Amino acid sequence: MKQIPGTKETKPYHHGDLRNALVESAVDILREEGFHGLTLRKTAARAGVSHSAPYRHFASKEALIAEISRIGFAELTERGKKYIARHRHAADRLKAYGFAYVEYAAENPTHFRIMFGQTELNPEEYPELKETGERSFNLLVELVVECQKADVFQGGNPYRLAAANWSYVHGMAHLLVDQKLDWMASLQGTEKRGHSPSKQARILWDSMQDILIHGMGPESEAPKSGG
Repeated sequence: MKQIPGTKETKPYHHGDLRNALVESAVDILREEGFHGLTLRKTAARAGVSHSAPYRHFASKEALIAEISRIGFAELTERGKKYIARHRHAADRLKAYGFAYVEYAAENPTHFRIMFGQTELNPEEYPELKETGERSFNLLVELVVECQKADVFQGGNPYRLAAANWSYVHGMAHLLVDQKLDWMASLQGTEKRGHSPSKQARILWDSMQDILIHGMGPESEAPKSGG
């Protein structure tokens, strides 16, 4: 395929695979230039196609971003299910999903940032994205219910505990992606240098995962608040 003038590289795509080629090219641009550096024109150039080609699949930059986010949530959920299936006990299953979340963020920081906070997409305008994101959260709620039934967590509204769980795990993932927890490696007697993103996630998760469970003990054992 002839290279388009002014581009660093082109990526040939197979017939019928234009959509994926555009998504991959957009992720490359997001990784290098951030959200504000992404345009459909740049995406087309990176993919090695005409400037009008993206409009066959995406009506706007926002639609392309929505698809990248949807893919991220789908991949996260599938990874979570895979890790969860390795365990039988409720607490271990919940922790497996938590690690899948942190590991996915470490390995896919560009997707993670787009999925959470770098855009102002209205989910109502992208029902597939909304549905996929809700599926990811509902899996967490199901795991919380399992923990409640196993007396690992206190009773009550599982969505409240799921929100607390998500806040803890998401915060950890976000800080890891932004390299704000590098100092944790020294506390663990390890050095970050040379570790893969997955290994970095594992070191961090192993040092903090038990807090997730111990902070949500059965209601009868939970500390009573003062009057």
